[in-house]
Amino acid sequence: MKYNFTGKSVLVTGSSSGIGEAIAKRFAEYGANVTVTGRNADNVARVAAACYQISPYKIRPQEVIADLTIEADAKRLVKDCVDRFGRLDVLVNNAGFALITSVLDPQSLTNFDKVSSLDVRSVVNVTLMATPHLIESKGNIVNISSICGLKPLAGFYAYCMAKASVDMFTKCIALELGPSGVRVNSINSGGVKSNFFNAIGMTKEQVAAQEEMLRSSSPINLLGEPTDIADMVIFVCSNDAKYITGSNLVVDGGTLHSALAVAK
Repeated sequence: MKYNFTGKSVLVTGSSSGIGEAIAKRFAEYGANVTVTGRNADNVARVAAACYQISPYKIRPQEVIADLTIEADAKRLVKDCVDRFGRLDVLVNNAGFALITSVLDPQSLTNFDKVSSLDVRSVVNVTLMATPHLIESKGNIVNISSICGLKPLAGFYAYCMAKASVDMFTKCIALELGPSGVRVNSINSGGVKSNFFNAIGMTKEQVAAQEEMLRSSSPINLLGEPTDIADMVIFVCSNDAKYITGSNLVVDGGTLHSALAVAK
């Protein structure tokens, strides 16, 4: 194996589709004990089955159906993971979503609260619950952020603010947990082909236009794949990255430096 996570316990939030699914599969491929979680039981089961098939040791993942905005669900998620595998070595805070939040929209504050609840508060909450276990294992935390935390996007202030908060949370706790042997980093993803745009209500035609715009905004003319982010997560959690902590690592095909908007 290129990387070896044999015996390591890995919890990936929002791992029933998209980037989270790709991350869970990569860890399973490299021998980890994986906890797959999401709100849709069928999707969680599908990803868990795929992880089992590619696991070199045929390790069955832990499956947890949970809504991380619900306190009891978040607590149960961490507990079930540790109870099953006896430890926690890697926490990947991937769960998140976006809603249109324009200052001209009467529903703006309501949508802001919904985005903040999952994209910020649940990240902090799950991290607090997982921290004692990660200190014990001298593990890793990886927060899946976005270039929207670094580059403003009109009509999506809640999502941009949430990801900027995640970036700063990453830096702050990296300082605090570093002396205990825990490394903390975030990955600022660019446009990736996933169900992200479908989830915020875009039509098939709008999604296609959005993906083409994202592709053209990359200097290398690429739209990312979920595996591009998963590969960076694996690297960051490996010993090859032992000197990296408190970093916001941009993986976006150069889009951050493009003159084009991230979305429209």
